[in-house]
Amino acid sequence: MKRFGKIVTFGLLGLIVGVILLIVGVQLFFPFDELRDYAIAEGSRTLGRDITIEEADITIWRGPGVELQRVTVSNPPGWNDEPPVLAADMVAVRLRFWPLLIGRLRFSELVLSEPTISLARRDDGTDNFTFTPIAAPEGSSSGDADTAFTAPPQAAVVAFDRVRIENGSIDYRSATDSMSIMTDSINLATTLSIADRDRYGSEGTLEVAQLSVASTDSTTFPPIELRYRATYDLTSQVVTVDFADTRLAQLLISVSGIITDPLESPTARLQLQTNDVAAADLLSLLPPRMQDGLQSTVVSGQLSLNGEVVYLAGSTPSLDYSGTAELRNAELSRSDVSGSLSAERVLVDVRTDNAKVTLFGATFADRPVKALVVVDDFADPVVTAEVSGAVDIGLIQPFFPPEIVTAASGVATVSLTANGRLSSVDDVEFTGSVKVDRAAVRSPLLPAPIESMTVDAFLSRRVVTINALSARIARSEMSFAGRVNDLMPWLLSDSVSGATMSVDVDGNLTGTLDLALANRYLPERGSPAMTGLAQLRLTINGPLNRPVELLPRGRLLIDGATYTDSLLPEPIESLSGELSLSPDTVRVRNLRLDFETSALTLSGSLLRPFPALLPFADSLTRASAPTPYLIFTLGGSRFDVDRLFPRAAPGADTVVIGRQDSVSVLFLPDIDGQGSFAFDTVIYARVPFQELRGNVTIRDRVIDCYQVEGFAYNGAISGRTEIDLTDPADPRYTGEFAADSIEANRFLTRFTPFADHLFGHLNVSGTYDAAGWDAESFLTSLSMTGEGLLSEGSVRFTGVLAERLDQLASVVNVDNWRADQTLRSLVAPIRVEDGRVMVDQLTAYLGELGSVTLNGFYGFDRMLSYDGGVTLSPQVTQRLLGTGAEPLTVLITTTGSLANPTVTIDLERLGAEIVERKAREEAEGLLEEGKGILKDLLDR
Repeated sequence: MKRFGKIVTFGLLGLIVGVILLIVGVQLFFPFDELRDYAIAEGSRTLGRDITIEEADITIWRGPGVELQRVTVSNPPGWNDEPPVLAADMVAVRLRFWPLLIGRLRFSELVLSEPTISLARRDDGTDNFTFTPIAAPEGSSSGDADTAFTAPPQAAVVAFDRVRIENGSIDYRSATDSMSIMTDSINLATTLSIADRDRYGSEGTLEVAQLSVASTDSTTFPPIELRYRATYDLTSQVVTVDFADTRLAQLLISVSGIITDPLESPTARLQLQTNDVAAADLLSLLPPRMQDGLQSTVVSGQLSLNGEVVYLAGSTPSLDYSGTAELRNAELSRSDVSGSLSAERVLVDVRTDNAKVTLFGATFADRPVKALVVVDDFADPVVTAEVSGAVDIGLIQPFFPPEIVTAASGVATVSLTANGRLSSVDDVEFTGSVKVDRAAVRSPLLPAPIESMTVDAFLSRRVVTINALSARIARSEMSFAGRVNDLMPWLLSDSVSGATMSVDVDGNLTGTLDLALANRYLPERGSPAMTGLAQLRLTINGPLNRPVELLPRGRLLIDGATYTDSLLPEPIESLSGELSLSPDTVRVRNLRLDFETSALTLSGSLLRPFPALLPFADSLTRASAPTPYLIFTLGGSRFDVDRLFPRAAPGADTVVIGRQDSVSVLFLPDIDGQGSFAFDTVIYARVPFQELRGNVTIRDRVIDCYQVEGFAYNGAISGRTEIDLTDPADPRYTGEFAADSIEANRFLTRFTPFADHLFGHLNVSGTYDAAGWDAESFLTSLSMTGEGLLSEGSVRFTGVLAERLDQLASVVNVDNWRADQTLRSLVAPIRVEDGRVMVDQLTAYLGELGSVTLNGFYGFDRMLSYDGGVTLSPQVTQRLLGTGAEPLTVLITTTGSLANPTVTIDLERLGAEIVERKAREEAEGLLEEGKGILKDLLDR
């Protein structure tokens, strides 16, 4: 035993010494530089790229082998500004120790430490990961014959106990599709073993700590783990995948199968299977953008997938697949949809270019639902679908364009079939029925939301037949029955082709219409508002998607409606009447409008009303449409024009009722027309006209009232008035007037500040023009010429003027002078301009005292200025100067204001003239007496 122990001891010592000598010998005599140069030369020739290795070492303690330090594989020419395609901190190949001692080469491990792979593709399609090997020239060697490193002969089969990638990363960037893929912390641990001489076996794991994919969206996946086991038969060229399990969060995908001839002409048959995964967990793997679109959606249930993929290289098609996806205990709900969709099973059967979706045990909002959808030819899909059950309208609302429907809710009971190619709307056939109960809809085409709607309709590809539709909007109750052509193709079309399509509707609309619905179409200015109800019975024909082209026919009855508008001094307290509509005419029958002070009745026909007067017509449509034309008769018991137009005229008590910048478009629409009017009483310029009649023409916003006749102030009147509204902000007025035998005092009281001065019957005529909405503008711009003639009347002097005339009468000894004087006639030319009412040679007789003549004006600013004189009668002049004397004239002036006038009679001048005349008469008498004496003397 002692001898055996010594032998073992000395053997171990020898082995240790031998190993030490081997290490020293390798370090001293092994050609490391030749090994590195050989690796660089062979690697560069194989890849067609420059390879750099900073250092090559032989390792002993971690296992005999070779370690290449800081290895890089360069990019192709022209890519010098990019990172190298491969950069590894270390590449190591290690051998088994004991087989090496007996001369056998067995690999134990291949290690890549911290490799970084940078792959890139440019806009022109070139990339840095396509390698072109360089063929070695015949007879060449890697170096000189004496110093060249001779590689060991290639083994027939190479196996590794371990293949490891430690902390690797991959960076892929493609400019052609703006995609980038980045991975970090890649760790691979696998084996490459030899099952027998011609079969490889491999088993291991791959872990990726982080995977990020960026294109139009950026997605970061959770850690990925792959476990696999496979064999490769070199003789039969068959890869058998026993299992390849990939775990991504809660999702586990298992693959198994066979791949034949993988290098030359591969064929594959693989089976795929997933674990049961919660639908919510699966949705969490979607990109953020897709998850954002599902914020209001909740999906629950368990999903599993079983399938098979077959690949045959060179065949057409080369890929064939089939499988089944099953979602059990499924439930789908949205926050904006009332009710949820539930199903015991949702089965999706998929095979090459075909998919079928079937619902089993499905309900929506606790109502049974059935659905079968088959899709063929994924490149140009053909769909066959059968759907029946109760469906929330909110689910199909997204299929309607926003210009038609913006929101919808309610339940629709449907039974539909559809078949056709989705790429061509005309090839899709629809048939089935739809019934809706208590739906709610919002649409830009409607003046208010539909609060409740029921529908019974039959659908086909070209025609939607509406058997019955009833809806409640505000206080309106409407019913419709008819048909709509091409609705479904239009809903399925894109925005470009849809703009050229016409969705024609033809049907009957009846019900009660809340007139307040029209308020949204009225102009904002003036805040107009209507109330009341209208009974309608219409037939509608035309394109539903172009409302301005709809052609209505039928009747509209209005009773007790109201209208308020800040641009109108008075609201319409009641509006009633009947309208008969046709595409080119609206006939108005006894349309009655009751204001606070007026009552009007309108009858007639409005020609070409559409589309110019439609509230939703745009400016371009109105500009190109013909102008509507109104033929009418207008009448009533009382019409106060002053409540619509400026109540202003030169007068003693002109009152401004408030500035009006315009009049409501309800009364001044852009129409032409002609007609007549007849009123019992018309208030115009605060004058009550009786039995006023006349004719009217309207053209280009000019209203011409002509052949106007009536009675006022117990006399007859006639005239013409034209109102030009071409500029709505600045209306223009022109006209002419005539009055016969009207009461002078009432007329002057209204139009002058001289009330209770002149009595009798007056004839007045003249013309005028003015402008503006308010009284101030009207009076400032007023220009008028006229003439007044008074016969068989009387005049009354009051105030300061009466006092001055009393003083004059006293001076000239007229004892029977009175302030009231009888007039046989008076003629007064009148002019109005620049805010002044002017008279020339206004003459009034003062009885025994004589007559007065005035020239001058009074202004709308209440100031006045007159001058003239009192011509004494012959009787008074005779008493003052004797028989045959020329009448005396006393100068008179009036200045100041209407409230405080100053009247001056020049009595001093009168006295001086009397003295002067008497002196002249005495001198003339002495002269005549001298002439007589002289004549007598001469006669003698």
